[in-house]
Amino acid sequence: MIRRGVGAAAAAAGTAGALVGRAVRGDGPAGRSGARDRWHAVTVNLPPAEVGTAPPGPLAALGDSVAVRIEPAPGGKGTELHARLTGGPNAPAEQERALRAALREAKQRLETGEVLEPTRPGSTEPTPLNAPLRLVTAHGREEGRL
Repeated sequence: MIRRGVGAAAAAAGTAGALVGRAVRGDGPAGRSGARDRWHAVTVNLPPAEVGTAPPGPLAALGDSVAVRIEPAPGGKGTELHARLTGGPNAPAEQERALRAALREAKQRLETGEVLEPTRPGSTEPTPLNAPLRLVTAHGREEGRL
């Protein structure tokens, strides 16, 4: 029986620097008191020396509203960017979305030098058949797995 996880799927797709997103329980005295007190993390396919010690631009733009940790990824496979809201479980949902978007954007900027824009006009015209795809693309950066 072959078991496929995130790592196997990423390797099968040929993406060594695949986005690995996860939420880790907060380390406060209350443990996991809500979704907004978690650390969120992405793995960047760059060595720690190239990422540096300061938060990348999109995370730095959030200022004091986020705490950021930068660590080597296990097995020398890149660098992990960890971030969480400093407001704890009482932080607004909009800040949570902004944090997740900043992590995605930081990963893309570090690895490719630009942020991919899936919402730019495509080569097809809008039809009722492709309406669901347009809707998902428009809201794809808001929530869900990193």
